[in-house]
Amino acid sequence: PLDNIKNFTQNSVVPIIGNTNHFLKKSITACIERNLRPIVVGTEITDVDSRISTIKTNRKAAVTSLLKYFNAAGRNDIALLGINSHSNIDTEKKEAFTEAFSALYGKDASGNIYYNETNAKACVNNLLKDISSYNGVICSNDYFAAAFIADALKNGLKIPDDVFVAGY
Repeated sequence: PLDNIKNFTQNSVVPIIGNTNHFLKKSITACIERNLRPIVVGTEITDVDSRISTIKTNRKAAVTSLLKYFNAAGRNDIALLGINSHSNIDTEKKEAFTEAFSALYGKDASGNIYYNETNAKACVNNLLKDISSYNGVICSNDYFAAAFIADALKNGLKIPDDVFVAGY
């Protein structure tokens, strides 16, 4: 939350983690106004100010690595949860997932993707309706991982015995 930046002293580095341009721009502006040094972690923004540092990740390698880990653990029925079709970052994750899934298992993974079209709860519930088809879930972010785990436990699933779960 933006209220937390009040706790930083001038010239402190402030990590900013988010995926919407509105949130990122608002956070960056607030930091610069308070003489803080924002660093955007794990995402890209379009109009980067020279006073902003960024840390970017290789999403394709990360998603591929998760699928290889699940595969090594004997998990081969894997869903991708929480993809926002309006997010370029989530689109990269989806494309990496389908490509790596096809390479590892020789199957099309497009039916294994659960989109966040209305809200997180509905997205998680849609996957839980189909959970008997899966033994692994890769979530688009840690929020979805936490939401999925909480609801899966309420529905009697054992994590990780029944379903492996990873947040991105």
